[in-house]
Amino acid sequence: MEEFLTSKAKNRIWEIPVMAVLLLFILAGISIVADDMGYGMTSTDIVADALVLFIFVFPFARILIRRVRVRYARRIAQALDRTSGSSISLSGLQREARVRGNMERILQILLDKNFMTGIRPDFGAGRVFLVTAAREEKVQEEMENTLVVECPGCGARNTVIRGRNNKCQYCDSPLKIRP
Repeated sequence: MEEFLTSKAKNRIWEIPVMAVLLLFILAGISIVADDMGYGMTSTDIVADALVLFIFVFPFARILIRRVRVRYARRIAQALDRTSGSSISLSGLQREARVRGNMERILQILLDKNFMTGIRPDFGAGRVFLVTAAREEKVQEEMENTLVVECPGCGARNTVIRGRNNKCQYCDSPLKIRP
C-alpha cells in the first residue's frame, strides 16, 4: 500500500484535537452571532462576529477536506495492493475501494494534490495502470496493446488487449480486433 501513497497521505495525529478546538470556537461563534441577532445589534457588529467565525471555519474545513482525501487515497491504495495485474478498470477499482462518486475526478484530485503516486490513469480506456518500478515495463507493454472497441452484438464499448481472446463484458460476444 505504501508504494502508492505519498508522505502527504499519512494521517497526522494532531489534526483531530485541533479540529475539536476549532469546532468549539465555531460553536461559540455561532452562539455569539445568534445572540447579536436576537438582541438587535447593528449589522456591523454581526458582520464583524461572522468574520471572526470565518477565521475558525476556514482551517476546520481545510483539515476536514484533507482527511477525506487521505481516507480515499488509503482505500484506493489498499485496493491497488490487492490487484495482481498491472492494471485495473476504473469501475473495478471503485468497487474494490468502496468509493462513491466520480472515480475519474477523485483520482485526478489525488494525483494533482500529490496524495498518490505510482499510478497512471487512462480515462479514455477506463483503466488505471500501476507504474511502480517493478511493474513499469509490463504496464508500458499493456498500455500499447490496449484498445477500446465497439461490440458488434450490443454496441457497447469494451477495453481489450491485443493478443488475447476478448469477449464483450456485457453480452459475451467475441470481439474482433482489426490489425
